[in-house]
This record gives sequence, C-alpha cells and structure tokens, in this order.
Amino acid sequence: MLRNVIHKHVGLRAEGMILVGCVWFLIGVGRVVRPEVIVPSAWHTFIPQDAQGILWIVTALVAAGLSFYDKPSDYGLGALMVAPAIYLSSYVASWIIEIIPGPPPGDPWGWFSALFYLAMILWVLHVSRIPSDVRAPLGGRKR
Repeated sequence: MLRNVIHKHVGLRAEGMILVGCVWFLIGVGRVVRPEVIVPSAWHTFIPQDAQGILWIVTALVAAGLSFYDKPSDYGLGALMVAPAIYLSSYVASWIIEIIPGPPPGDPWGWFSALFYLAMILWVLHVSRIPSDVRAPLGGRKR
C-alpha cells in the first residue's frame, strides 16, 4: 500500500534521490560521532570533522527536499555529488603524492579509497538518468 502511494505521488527518480540522501545522511552522522582516521596527505582531513559531517547531512537534506520537484531536483542531484567529489579528489591527490618520490608521505591505498567515492558519484549519475516525471517503475508511466 505504502509503495503504491510513493510511486503515485513521488516518482522513481525521487525515490532514488531519497535513498541516496539517506545513505549520505548516515555517512554524515558517522563523521560527526566517530573518531576521524587521519590519512597522510589527504587534504579533506584538514576540514574539521564536524564540518565534514554537516556537509554530508546538508547535501542529503537538500537533495531529499528538492527530489519532489521537476527542475529543482537537478540541483539536488548536483548537491549529492559535492561531498563525494571532495573525497575523491582528496584521495586521488594523496595517492599521487605517494607515487611521486619525495618527503611528504602519501596514501598508498588512496586509489582504492577513491574508487568508493567514484562509485558514489556514478550511483548519483545513474539516478540522474531517470526522468523526473516517471512514476511507475516498470511501465514508465508519466504523470
């Protein structure tokens, strides 16, 4: 019953955005409540841990709030890519610093950590390919 109401009133793209937003929200709460792991040369670790958590939580709430609208939902999808893009670039830079010989230590596993955030961005891009006016999951019924 609830599933039918959601499909009728919200739509498939909004469902995906809300699901992604929930995951981002949980990541943000995790950043706030658990101790931070310091990764050498990863520049995102210079951002205070509470600010990192707030970034994840705010982008999740913005995306969930905008998911109900047609055109503004595009901005919500953009908001969902901000935090993973910061972490992706930070871990890639840390890995590159490790590859280049020199004194500052990098992260030899930065490439692997970056793949996680790349997968998150690809997930958001996958959700973005669903038209905002599709309401039924299989029939592709429009409003």
